Amino acid sequence: VGAETPDTIQSVTVAKRGYGSMAVANSIGSQIINICLGLGLPWAIHNMFGKPVQISNHMSLQVAVWFQAGVVIYSFCLFLVPAFILRLRKAILHKKKGIALVVAYLAVLGAYAAVMFSNPQHVKN
Repeated sequence: VGAETPDTIQSVTVAKRGYGSMAVANSIGSQIINICLGLGLPWAIHNMFGKPVQISNHMSLQVAVWFQAGVVIYSFCLFLVPAFILRLRKAILHKKKGIALVVAYLAVLGAYAAVMFSNPQHVKN
C-alpha cells in the first residue's frame, strides 16, 4: 500500500487536470511495471545464475492471483464492455464508475483479508 501512494497522488493530480484516461492508464500501468520489473527482473537474474527461485507458501500466492484475476475481469466489464456496447471510441470514467472502483477496492481488500485470516495455512510463513 505504501508504494502505491505516489502513484495515487499522481493519478489524482492528472485526473483533476482533465486527463482521466491518463490517470487510469497510470494506475494500471504502474501495477504492470511493479509486477513485471519488481518480480520478474530479480527472478530472471537469479535464474540466470543457475539458482531456482524457491516459493514457499504458494497457496497464499494462488489466492492473490485469483483475486487479481477477478479485479481484471471487473475492470474490463466496468470500462470496456460499455464502450463496446455503446460503440464508443474510448472508455468513459465518470463519478459513478469512480465510486464503483472505490467500493470494489474496499470489498476486495476485505474479502482477501477474510480469506487469508480464516485459513491459518495461508498466513504462516
